[in-house]
Amino acid sequence: MKKDKEKKLGLKYAELSNDLKNLIADIAGVAVSAIKDSTDLQKHLGIDSFNAVEILVAIEQRYGIKIEQAEVFGIRTFQDVFDLAKKYLLKK
Repeated sequence: MKKDKEKKLGLKYAELSNDLKNLIADIAGVAVSAIKDSTDLQKHLGIDSFNAVEILVAIEQRYGIKIEQAEVFGIRTFQDVFDLAKKYLLKK
């Protein structure tokens, strides 16, 4: 069922990943190449809680989704951001 939903969305994960990396790079003021799946947003990019909320709001606006604010506390790495965006896009 989940695979059917992914196909129905036409979601291309490489494109989503690149888009999210660009968004985070803009907010953090770093090069996109500095962001890997395992990149720790706080340690490696200097993202604080304010920036994390800014990232989530940008994702919500870009993709037309609403992310629960409590979810911000579970975000540590880029992979966490990707997984969260994917989760909400699949609910859409």
